[in-house]
Amino acid sequence: MSSSPFGGGALGPGGFLQDVWDQKPTANASLTWVKNNHTFKFGGELIVEGFPDKGFSRANGQFGISPSSTGDPAEQSANAAFPFTTGFGYASFLMGQVDNLNINPPVQSKLGNHAFGFYAQDSWKVTKKLTLDYGLRYDYETYLKEQYGRMPSGSFNTINPTIGRVGATLFEGYGGGRCNCNFSKNYPHAWGPRIGFAYQVLPRTVIRGGIGVQLLLCPKQRLPFV
Repeated sequence: MSSSPFGGGALGPGGFLQDVWDQKPTANASLTWVKNNHTFKFGGELIVEGFPDKGFSRANGQFGISPSSTGDPAEQSANAAFPFTTGFGYASFLMGQVDNLNINPPVQSKLGNHAFGFYAQDSWKVTKKLTLDYGLRYDYETYLKEQYGRMPSGSFNTINPTIGRVGATLFEGYGGGRCNCNFSKNYPHAWGPRIGFAYQVLPRTVIRGGIGVQLLLCPKQRLPFV
């Protein structure tokens, strides 16, 4: 907001209420099977995450009210060099003098991704003093994207057809108006083996150790413009 000692500052554009929430249905299951000196465990989980945005608030419009609408017209001249200007933004608002307006159509967008994983392991009591644990886990997670590819991303090596220079916005997906591409790739090889042991060297002393591989899934992607 700009101001002057004789008038008032401009009004707007203001913010808007954005109705966004997190949908996260989750399911998990596990099974334990004990047979002789083996204890087998199996399990899995599923997470389906979404961030819907009704987007109706953007359709209400953003208004900008200028104090020049109620100021001295002589001050609007291109050659005018007044150290102070008149006009009052709130007065322009009361008169309904809108300087600029930005309005978007309502769009119900939804960002989301999903992830699932499963594992199998065995705790094998080899002897009374030695126990071995070994297992394998697999995880798969998709990258965050809009469900219908309606959020664009910037590309600095694509020719903009409007100006004929590099620098354009792309929409994910295939078909008309799309880049015929995906913004990222999902990593399909997140296998995590692990093995451990426990050995009782003395009645009150047990040595334990183990090693495993844990992968943090973080796909490299071009972030969409929200």
